Amino acid sequence: MINNKNPQEAKSNTANNQKPDQTVGQAENIQSVPRKSSNVAEAAKSQQQDEQQKSAAGHTQMVSLTDYNALKEYAQTLKKAFESEKTQRQEAGVILTRMQQDFDNFRRRTADQQKKLKEDGVAEVLEKVIAIGDMLSQAISFTKDENTKSGLVMVLKQFEQTLSSVGATEIVAIGEKFNSDTHNAVDVEKTDDKSKLNTVASVIKKGYKLGDRIIRYSDVVIYK
Repeated sequence: MINNKNPQEAKSNTANNQKPDQTVGQAENIQSVPRKSSNVAEAAKSQQQDEQQKSAAGHTQMVSLTDYNALKEYAQTLKKAFESEKTQRQEAGVILTRMQQDFDNFRRRTADQQKKLKEDGVAEVLEKVIAIGDMLSQAISFTKDENTKSGLVMVLKQFEQTLSSVGATEIVAIGEKFNSDTHNAVDVEKTDDKSKLNTVASVIKKGYKLGDRIIRYSDVVIYK
């Protein structure tokens, strides 16, 4: 059977038959473009996120290092302050110890001075009143009336008790070895007893002392 169709129609039909395939291919190409663009965008976004994370990590590391340095400086500052305060406390302790020692020395000096002043005052009075005892002793030795003598002995005893109450004591002399630190030899007495040589035979005038301080030496007679 002979095809009577116009060659132009045949060409048109052929073109029409090919259009759908070409259209599909073009559509696929058009669809593939957005996919590629989407992948590129996602890659760029991912890269940007990675860069942001790296930047954040670096910033965090920098902040941590800064905080560490700040804490280190603060710790050093505290250490210096502690050492300074420790030194100040030690210096204050030394000063306080010295002040305490100075105060103790002052207190001892003051106590010694007061004691000496008191002893000086008592000694001055004793030097004047012990003469009363001498007169009482002489009166007793010269008095013949026993009643009067007994009364004088009582007065002398009370006088000696008064001396003792203020710390004055009589220097022991009779029978003791002569001691130039406490005795004053005014006469000698002969003896053949060698055991008595250079000992006190009698007392002319009693001696007194206040503690270790001699108020008056004893006037004595010694054996020779």
